[in-house]
Amino acid sequence: MVNEYSPKRVVVLIDASRNSLEALNTAIDIACHWQTELLALFIEEEDLLRCAAYPWAREIGLSGAVRKIDRNSLEESMRHRAEEARRALNRCAGSRQIKWQLHVSRGRVIPETLQKISADDFLILGRVGYARTRGLRLGSTARSVTRQAPGPVMVWEQPVAGRQTQLRAALLIEADSTSHSGLETLRLAHAMLGEHETLATVVVEPENDSELIDKQLRPWLLDHYPRARLISTTDIDAEQIAGIVADDCIGKLILSRRSQLIHYEAAELLVDRLRIPLLVLP
Repeated sequence: MVNEYSPKRVVVLIDASRNSLEALNTAIDIACHWQTELLALFIEEEDLLRCAAYPWAREIGLSGAVRKIDRNSLEESMRHRAEEARRALNRCAGSRQIKWQLHVSRGRVIPETLQKISADDFLILGRVGYARTRGLRLGSTARSVTRQAPGPVMVWEQPVAGRQTQLRAALLIEADSTSHSGLETLRLAHAMLGEHETLATVVVEPENDSELIDKQLRPWLLDHYPRARLISTTDIDAEQIAGIVADDCIGKLILSRRSQLIHYEAAELLVDRLRIPLLVLP
């Protein structure tokens, strides 16, 4: 039974981009909340460096401009960004008096990240980051990491300015052959919510037993979140979840790694479409 949650470490994947530095600030807040260590991972992309070694290598900027790149200048840029990340950590984390460290390595982002974390860690990454240097979104990286990480993962997105929805969360209860896991997902989501966050909506995936809903989920919600809306559906897809997020003014989406939705390519499109944090539970 999950009564409380406290990670061994809060781990954040950074690359000195604006989005990853926003994720860093969130990671610092979370580490302070749980009074735990903060580990920042800066990974120099090996594949990108290998491509830059070719004489015909070119970089297409966000403006469409084409520029020649070479390995030496790219390595220098990576060193500069790593130093920017270190300064940001020292400035932000140091002032909050939490223990932190920056780990710089070279390799492929996904395997390097997975190698450095354990089931006791809480991983945070920005929705857009590493892939920006190739003109792509982080979606494929986020999808791979959230699927394979052993512990909880938050894909951070800075809420749209002026939007007052940060305090309301929606949880997607996975379909499972055992009713026990659905209730445990609900309890873990409850344990991981922030002090000023509330669970506003719970969506139950198809194939869940009605006994789970009527005898376990509904009574638990009445005790802890009496105003929460409990939705039982016969079908679930990204469009439906996006509609619920909009209708219920949701500021955070929570789902289990066992959820049907996370194993569909539509989940990546959903992450790109929504401008709210996504929390994936083990």
